[in-house]
Amino acid sequence: MSADHSGGDVSVPLRNLLNSIQCIRDRVRDQAVKVVNQEATKLSLAFSKPPAPSQQDVETLSSSALQSVLGLATVYYWLPKSRGEVFMEEEEGRG
Repeated sequence: MSADHSGGDVSVPLRNLLNSIQCIRDRVRDQAVKVVNQEATKLSLAFSKPPAPSQQDVETLSSSALQSVLGLATVYYWLPKSRGEVFMEEEEGRG
């Protein structure tokens, strides 16, 4: 890293960095929601018709669903408080 402080405009690279981080955050959030949705669908389909899934299958499905929910919770806590509040308002409106 250079210690040259020649007075160049650092706002453009910093703005680009911020935009990139926000874009990645949004993609991660969207992906986490999709994964939870997929895991919930798998669980629902497993019980939708006889025969019921085996204990081992239920344990595997439950573990996978839990991991996806924990992933989504992690993303939620990464959000700035203002985005988290908007997210919760949107989710409450759906219910």
